[in-house]
Amino acid sequence: MTEAFRQADIRGKKGLVILGDPGSGKTTHLKRLLLWCLRNGPETLGLPAGMLPVFLPLRDLKKMDQSLEAFIQGQLNNRHLKTPAGFGERLLGRGNLLLLLDGLDEVADLTRREQVAHWIVEALRPNYNCRFVVTCRFAGYSETVRLSEDFLEMHLRPLTADQAGRFIHNWYKIVEKGLAKDPEQAEGLAAEKADNLIKLLQQPDFRMSKLFELTRNPLLLTNICLVHYHRGGLPQKRARLYEECIDVLLEHWRQAKGLKVDLSAQSRRRALQPAAFWLHSREGRTRATAAKLAPHIEPVLKAINWKKGGAKDFLHTIRDESGLLTGWDQGHYGFMHLGFQEYLTAREIRSRAFTTPDVLKDLAAHFGESWWQEVGLLLLALEDPSLFVPYMREVLKQPALVKFSHMLQTCLDDAAEVSTLPFQELLEVPPGSDTNLWERQLMALRILEKLDQEAVDKLKTHLRKHPSPNIQKRLKGVSVQAALESITAERGDYKLVKIPADVFQMGSPKNEKGRDDDEGPLHEVRIPSFYMGLCPVTNKEYGMFLKDTPKRKEPAYWGDREYNQPNQPVVGVSWEDAKAYADWAGLRLPTEAEWEYACRAGTCSRYYTGDNEEVLDRAGWCWE
Repeated sequence: MTEAFRQADIRGKKGLVILGDPGSGKTTHLKRLLLWCLRNGPETLGLPAGMLPVFLPLRDLKKMDQSLEAFIQGQLNNRHLKTPAGFGERLLGRGNLLLLLDGLDEVADLTRREQVAHWIVEALRPNYNCRFVVTCRFAGYSETVRLSEDFLEMHLRPLTADQAGRFIHNWYKIVEKGLAKDPEQAEGLAAEKADNLIKLLQQPDFRMSKLFELTRNPLLLTNICLVHYHRGGLPQKRARLYEECIDVLLEHWRQAKGLKVDLSAQSRRRALQPAAFWLHSREGRTRATAAKLAPHIEPVLKAINWKKGGAKDFLHTIRDESGLLTGWDQGHYGFMHLGFQEYLTAREIRSRAFTTPDVLKDLAAHFGESWWQEVGLLLLALEDPSLFVPYMREVLKQPALVKFSHMLQTCLDDAAEVSTLPFQELLEVPPGSDTNLWERQLMALRILEKLDQEAVDKLKTHLRKHPSPNIQKRLKGVSVQAALESITAERGDYKLVKIPADVFQMGSPKNEKGRDDDEGPLHEVRIPSFYMGLCPVTNKEYGMFLKDTPKRKEPAYWGDREYNQPNQPVVGVSWEDAKAYADWAGLRLPTEAEWEYACRAGTCSRYYTGDNEEVLDRAGWCWE
């Protein structure tokens, strides 16, 4: 971050937008910028001398017609600060401010978020001698919310292995020294426990991408440290990790400090679930007064026999004793991080689903919305029993589903249990003339092909009469693929298909457009038959290799949510890594001649799609 403003100046930008995952440290970075600016001077950040930082949470921007100076004044209107009237206007008139605008994604709904993004861009133009920094979740920074070209976009990357190790050692050192009477003994104990946790995180199961991701996020790594401190081990599922983190915060942390616990973590969690659900029912709401939370909490407090007052007293207790609930000010409460609100909302929906099935229908209506995405995934990750079938039935009914086809695969990856039943049921529905239904049925067919080819075969007679041309093409394509002679690698479930023997012209003719000198001379090559991988190696397949080879280093971006979903191609792999994977799988890398022969597929044109570059752009990815 200390180089960010210099980079922005080089590119002629007046602002920065910092994007990151939940818990990646977006707000922490803004506060660190503020303190750095005050302690070390703005010049050390490449900013003008005398620049003053001003921290402004965007969730508090209530009126779009409010000016920037009025927003600043509203934030500073505090009886302890004794801010005089008109101070915000005079401060902005002074200029030379570093305006730190936190949490664009926390603004209530999409329409308001679009308006706030426009408000920020409009505020930047007249204040030419100020600098703006805005934070937002990746999921909240959509096409319509994107800021103007005046902002340099920056991404918070996951922690590296070294950073995660230092984090764990620092965390244990602070905790053990805070609790122990003998500082020297505490330091030795902290080092021992930190080393134990780091060793655990290097175990094969934790190197699989979904689990590995948790160890590279500061908030989730804090939670991992908490759970490890309490139980000396770790669960290996994300939903279970959230549950154990909450249990540690609500009950076990007090026990570790020798304090009395009046209610079990399970009872406290039960009381907080409806509050989380109510908060989450309005997009962007992360805090409320005790009076507004009380009606949702009090029925549960009565059921669990809470005897220490009403809902307000309960909220005070949770806030002061656990840290799970934060007091934003004297009157408002919210969870320490949105992830905990999302997890408790998922648990509450699960509890209500057995008596009020419409709650699943309501959740499914939000499918694809960033505010509800994590709730749906956590719901599917809960087990005993799984709600996969009833929830996916409702999801598959949603007309908007066709816009979010990628989310379906994420649901399958995160679910505790997966069933083909909802997809089969959708394919059995008479198609009629509803083209939206056809598209949803096409999606169901694609999923079913991956889960159970036998189920697809049983439906073929019924589907051959389907009016959708895309479903007909899909069925023919599946038939062709099924007819290909294929094999599976000795290890890792990697699929390969047979490429028949033949002779082809390798290289390019001298007169071909875009030809490089090393692409000739054109010459005849005879290729014996061989097997070639059907698709690129996925993260899931590469994860099996990592699990079997503990000393092999994880690829670059392995902990990055943007690139590490199970069915995405693995990236950040060197040639040596690729060769090691092939050796492990009982395979080899193709020769240059085999690759060119397979790619040409019998064609003699510039590309296998023809001579036209625009057609190539539609067939696959190149530079763009």
